[in-house]
Amino acid sequence: MGQNTFPIFMAEELEQKDPNLKDFRQVVAVFRKGELEYGKDYRRRIIADMEQIGYELEDLSIQPLTIDRTLPREDGQPAVAYGIRVKERNLTGITPHLQISSGMFRALSLFIQVNYSLLASLPSCIIIDDIGEGLDYSRATDLIELLIRKVEGTNIQLMMSTNDQLVMDTIPLKYWLVIQRLAGQAKIYSYRNSQPLFDDFRFTGLGNFDFFSSNYVLTDRVNRPGKRSPSW
Repeated sequence: MGQNTFPIFMAEELEQKDPNLKDFRQVVAVFRKGELEYGKDYRRRIIADMEQIGYELEDLSIQPLTIDRTLPREDGQPAVAYGIRVKERNLTGITPHLQISSGMFRALSLFIQVNYSLLASLPSCIIIDDIGEGLDYSRATDLIELLIRKVEGTNIQLMMSTNDQLVMDTIPLKYWLVIQRLAGQAKIYSYRNSQPLFDDFRFTGLGNFDFFSSNYVLTDRVNRPGKRSPSW
């Protein structure tokens, strides 16, 4: 999520760097761009989102890395690598880029990029593999629920993958895509193309994970052959 990638700026260029918004690794440069374009409101939104999932931040900023990351440029002038730093409310010190936990940084990176897309009204497709990685159950579920609320009704498409039962139970079935892999093809069952199956499952009293683990979609189609086949 960009923790191992640092933008290299010359001091006079720090205000001008234009990141590739499709490159998730350029999160530091995206944060800087958001600050320049949207000011304190952008930073406040990220801090508020982090607090919603249990990370209480007092401040969020970028700074030159304290390790030796000064590199020569083609013009012979030195350039400096910049990273993110956070100040948590319950800690006396500041946590620099490389010491932020991987779970916290993943969440921070997501909020930096999602909030920029929202403020800039950018049509975006954000794909997150293993959404709960590095987070405890409470933070993982809060993160998922908050991301869904933030992007619902916007021009951002959010795709999350997981093999975690707790995460599956958190995400409403109407957002699910169940993929059946066959030789040379993949069939996708969703609320849009198989709504009766998804609606009927609610009456089983089972959890969302059971919808997946029991192969409910495939079993139900075998037992009810008269059902219209989903369109792919």
